[in-house]
Amino acid sequence: MRNLFVQTDDDDTIAEAKRTRRTLLAKGMDFVLEKSLMACYSRIPHEWVCKDEAEAKRFFQLYCHFLGAKIKGEHESHLGRADAVLELPNGVYLFEFKYAKSSAEALEQIKSRGYADAYKDDSRPVWL
Repeated sequence: MRNLFVQTDDDDTIAEAKRTRRTLLAKGMDFVLEKSLMACYSRIPHEWVCKDEAEAKRFFQLYCHFLGAKIKGEHESHLGRADAVLELPNGVYLFEFKYAKSSAEALEQIKSRGYADAYKDDSRPVWL
């Protein structure tokens, strides 16, 4: 079977790519966001800079999807929608993107709209 992204017929290479994805996720989102995602963003030519919040969210969701992470975009809650919810074995991560606004505003929106409420009975830590 030929894999579009790996460009090989070698099942060992495909298995290695899957192991690498699992290893990244096992290291936790701190590593993924601070190292892997930033390295990925750094490879994007400056002419391709995200023009708006929606474009940045699409890129982030695709990145997480290719990592093999379970990500939900525009996740509904009782008071609104979180831009993204990423569920991993070691925690639940709630994201709110703000374009040309502060991270404090994004964090305040997550809190004021109770995006984390659905995970109060979850044994995993919830990160905002």
